[in-house]
Amino acid sequence: LNGYTTEAVMGMRVIQLFGQEGKARAKFAKLTDDYLRANLRTIFWFALFYPLVEFVLYAMEGTVIWRAAHAISL
Repeated sequence: LNGYTTEAVMGMRVIQLFGQEGKARAKFAKLTDDYLRANLRTIFWFALFYPLVEFVLYAMEGTVIWRAAHAISL
């Protein structure tokens, strides 16, 4: 997205010379939409798996503490 934006701004005169403003705008909109979808997908998977990983981590810590306390009390 940044690369295309830089390229379009640097080549603005050429884009205007050949009347390609609409095409450039459409390509930018598609790139922005793709970027948004990728971000939303990343947020979804992060929201799904991060709590699961945290739960497993805390369950393991609890198990270790419980077993250690049980071993000490014997």
